[in-house]
Formats: sequence, structure tokens, C-alpha cells
Amino acid sequence: MSAPAALAGGDALLLCTGGLLECVTDQEMEITYAESVTPDDWPRLMTPRLLAVTEPDNDNLRAMAIFVQFVIGDARAHPAGVTCA
Repeated sequence: MSAPAALAGGDALLLCTGGLLECVTDQEMEITYAESVTPDDWPRLMTPRLLAVTEPDNDNLRAMAIFVQFVIGDARAHPAGVTCA
């Protein structure tokens, strides 16, 4: 990314290692995101795919999901805030 990007309520971020990116397709990430209710759900729903295609001792499979519920200064701000897992 060459410039900062603005976040808005409803955005989601998946911070992950390169190992995860090599094992899960963009489509699989989108599907598991759509099935997620909480940030905890998103990486958890990718786990079966990761276990199926990686070696048991692979330690390069880490992820953290962030669901943005509002941005300070956003007129649509919601008191729930940002939820991370």
C-alpha cells in the first residue's frame, strides 16, 4: 500500500503471516469472512483448510482479525468500537 487508507464502519482486516497467505486462497478468505460473526471466527474457520495443506510442525500460520464497527469522527459512529481477535 503506497498511501494510508481510510477505514469505515463495516471494514475488516486480516493481519496474517505469509505462510497463511500461501495456503488459503483469496476466495477462501472471502468465504470464511462472510461466514464470520466475530473476529475470532474468521481465522478459526480457515483452520481446517490450513491443517489439510500444511505440515504439522509449520509455525508460520498466524492471523488476527479486526472488525471495524466505527471510526472516530464518522457520523455513523457506533459505541461498540473496534473488535479484535
